[in-house]
Amino acid sequence: LRGMVTNKKLSSEGRINVIYALKYWPVLDAISLQGSLMDDSDPEVASAAEKVLRENFGIDDSADKQTLKDMLWEIQNKPPMEIIRDLIVVQRTKQAQQIKTITQLSDDRDVWKKKYLEELDKDFSASDQAGKNKMLLEKLQGNLADEKIWALGKISSFSMTISDDVRQAILKCLTDQAGSVRLMAAKVLSSK
Repeated sequence: LRGMVTNKKLSSEGRINVIYALKYWPVLDAISLQGSLMDDSDPEVASAAEKVLRENFGIDDSADKQTLKDMLWEIQNKPPMEIIRDLIVVQRTKQAQQIKTITQLSDDRDVWKKKYLEELDKDFSASDQAGKNKMLLEKLQGNLADEKIWALGKISSFSMTISDDVRQAILKCLTDQAGSVRLMAAKVLSSK
């Protein structure tokens, strides 16, 4: 890897791939090599080496290059197990942040989904019989499982006359990819 990443005849892309491979080799030689590549004549290679070191050691992008070099100097005096422990701590911190972000996005998605379904309820209630059938058919033939479940829920909870097209769409829901849609369609058919 050292020979490849320092080979100026190798393309920038190839050298950058080696830098990313070195990212997963948490030994002092690999870290020192990445540090030396921060001053490479190829700006893309230098940038990739700096990016990998920042990611591995959790150094903010706002910190200057000298801070990164100072950190590398400190690492030179650490035993290998301590280097690995530092890397693990950074990765765990990153993972915890990602889990927190995913949880927040999931919560936001649920809020917007609820608001969307509430608006569908309002539109459905305001529609006449033909409009309701059209709306149900549109949702049953759509791609979103939550819309199909919503439509199936409306069919099962309201005593209304449904069109033949809607009946066919319900039957088609029995073979839907989403298990929750198949189950709801079976419940609707058994109750109607």
